This record gives sequence, C-alpha cells and structure tokens, in this order.
Amino acid sequence: DKKLFPDGNSPHLWIDHFLLGCAYSRCAKFQCAMRHLNIANSLEPNNAEIIRNIGWIRCMQGKPSHGRALLMRSINLDPKNALACNDLGASFMFEENYLLARKWIEKAQSLDPFDSFIQNTADRLDELEAMNILAKTRRSD
Repeated sequence: DKKLFPDGNSPHLWIDHFLLGCAYSRCAKFQCAMRHLNIANSLEPNNAEIIRNIGWIRCMQGKPSHGRALLMRSINLDPKNALACNDLGASFMFEENYLLARKWIEKAQSLDPFDSFIQNTADRLDELEAMNILAKTRRSD
C-alpha cells in the first residue's frame, strides 16, 4: 500500500537524503552532503531545514554571500527557525562582524532561549568580542 511518485520513488525518500546530507555535513564532507541535500531539496522544495543546511554548508565552503541568502530564505520560510538565525549569526561571527552576529544570535536566543547549542554560539561570540577588545587595547598601548 505504499504510494509512490511517478518516478517510482517513495514520497519520504527526501528524509533519507536530508539525514545523509546532515551526517556528511557534520563530518565536514561537504561535497557528499551537498549531493544528498540537493536531492532532498528537489524532492521536498521549500523545506526550511533543507535550505538552512545547504546555506550553512555554503558558508562553510567559503561562499558566505550565497550561504547567507539561503539562510535568509530559510528564515523567510520559517520565521521561528532559531537554528537558521543562529547559523546566520555564526556566519557573521566568522568574519568578525560582531554587530550582525549578535543581532542574529540574539534573535535565535529569543526564539529558543533554552537551546544549549544556541547558547554555546552566544558564549563563543562573547569570547571572540572580548578577545577582539583586548587585542585592540594592546595595539593602542
């Protein structure tokens, strides 16, 4: 009694590719991750989580403009997606744009104040900002 798409694929196949893409991403195997996430995206278009993961990988691959555009698209599709806001903030943090990083990480915290992953990102931002202030102080001495 399985319902299939006209091409013979299960309508739930996108989940398999999404999970594989996420697993490869966590191992920094971005090319494999993208292959599976792109398949998931083609089977389940406009899924905010798929788009978020593709956006984050693009940022990690050194394509922050493209990655951020995808992260914003994910946020537009799901405005309460705290992890998308967190990822967007982290992408700015890597480039030492602490003002925009804080804006998005605080937005993530407001959406999910008890998420330990988001709190960890906020803690890293605090550390980086403190180190930046310290470095500026030392340079001016």
